[in-house]
Amino acid sequence: MLYAAVCAIARDETPHLREWALHHLATGFEHLIIYDNGSQEPVRQTLADLLASGLLTVLDFPGQRAPQLSAYYHCLRESGTGVCWLAFVDIDEFILPLAGRDIKDLLATYEDHAALAAHWMLFGSNGHLGRPASAVARAYTESLGLDGHIKSIVQPRHVLKPLSPHHFAYTEGHCCVNEDHVPVLGAQSYPVANKIRVNHYYFKSQQDFEEKIVRGLATPVQGLQGRSMDEFYAQSQRSVYRDRMAERYSALTSALGRLPAAELARLILRDARCDVQKEMSTISTMVQNGHASTALSRYRRLRRYHGGAGLLILGAGIYFLLGDSDKGQRLLGEALLTAGGDAAQQVWVYEQIRHHYTRQGREDTAQALSAFVQKYVTR
Repeated sequence: MLYAAVCAIARDETPHLREWALHHLATGFEHLIIYDNGSQEPVRQTLADLLASGLLTVLDFPGQRAPQLSAYYHCLRESGTGVCWLAFVDIDEFILPLAGRDIKDLLATYEDHAALAAHWMLFGSNGHLGRPASAVARAYTESLGLDGHIKSIVQPRHVLKPLSPHHFAYTEGHCCVNEDHVPVLGAQSYPVANKIRVNHYYFKSQQDFEEKIVRGLATPVQGLQGRSMDEFYAQSQRSVYRDRMAERYSALTSALGRLPAAELARLILRDARCDVQKEMSTISTMVQNGHASTALSRYRRLRRYHGGAGLLILGAGIYFLLGDSDKGQRLLGEALLTAGGDAAQQVWVYEQIRHHYTRQGREDTAQALSAFVQKYVTR
């Protein structure tokens, strides 16, 4: 299982598709899922190296009246079980983590919620008539400001269906929140973007915008027949300010693009594919050498992909050492559930819980636990 992936639908997005893909790998996403809605140059041809590396899945998805929502629904049903977080964006939208550089670290702080909303920051054309040779993140730095529209990064296990390209329906008791943990109840909300946003390069150059008009809308919008060049002319008159935050990923994006596909995959998936036992041993050694805080960070990365009673008990020990008994005890409880009907594993986990009670000075409870295990578990 992977931790974070991106889903998009594309048609004739060839000029900017590679940068979009590499940008999201540079920000910490581990897999890309692109539905090709009949591109003249097939996506699987444009991104053949990423496809061969296993970092990309391409699904041919021609025709259909509302292909975007159909693709999103299909992705949730078919790919959602293999990833913890799934972002849904367009090819002209670049997710930008602002609190830290790795999207996985940010998403880990929202695991109690069904989804995280990221607001648009719209960008203008920078006066470009023809398509510039430079990368999107460097060519378009004229921000038109934050927008109330959101894009969603969801946990598929809590999602029922897409309601629009922006928002989703969730299972009972779950909802999408903004970066301040405030529920977002629709496709729009008050804009906030201190930890994450989506750079929306809606206009790009006049050449790009004219091609966008020809492609049409991926999702029909009531009362809107299509785009108009009037939009492009109007944005050129709006007040703007320079925003270069996306450039913090430009060097890494370029570097990733120069790597052979196999090496790129090893780099992006190093945490997901690591040797669990070897990594647990390394973490244990770090704890023994007095580096519990660093060990905890490494343990959290490992837990994104792997489970098992042994790993949970290792984490519990780190939390106890750092004085967080509540989290430690919670992990021991998870370890007991993981043991299932395996009596030997149950005894092992109960022994760890008994040690915890002893450390707390709760010897009566520790003895009661031992008696319970002897009478009901080991017989």
